[in-house]
Amino acid sequence: MYFREVDYQIDEKAFQEEVTYILSHRFIPRDWLQISLQTINEDGKPEDDWDVTIGRLSKHDHKEPDVRYLLWDTPAINEMISRFGFYRCRLVKSPPKTSLTWHYDLSDRFHVPLVTNLGCNMVIEDQCFHLPAFKLFWTNTKRMHTSYNVSSEWRTHILGCVTPAFSSLYDSSLP
Repeated sequence: MYFREVDYQIDEKAFQEEVTYILSHRFIPRDWLQISLQTINEDGKPEDDWDVTIGRLSKHDHKEPDVRYLLWDTPAINEMISRFGFYRCRLVKSPPKTSLTWHYDLSDRFHVPLVTNLGCNMVIEDQCFHLPAFKLFWTNTKRMHTSYNVSSEWRTHILGCVTPAFSSLYDSSLP
């Protein structure tokens, strides 16, 4: 199995309010697709670092685990990130009728869908699945994978990297 639900209670109202708070900042472009929730600087500021985790790693001078400092005053989201040691976390929007290329990541990921529907799915190797809203999932994205949104609505989710120790709790293929 390349994905598993994590036993963690998400406060739906708090997450919604915190995402609204992030999006209320004027420096966030109206056409945003990703917003960093963490930064590489211990004293980072949202207005300077909101886009530090966006895009391919090859265009940055830092590595994924370097992106570990909390960036926003979002207690519920930050508690989840801190509790599990997640890093390079971001808020992501997937436009309607789009898909990602077939690829693999250097680390496994966690996902928390916030706005989704049955037309939004993830494919890892030969397994296709839908991640319901406001649940925390571990995904083995070191395997070839993609995601798609064939609906007419935007999908919004929080995702980030997980440590090997976290993956070892959920990956049944590990010894």
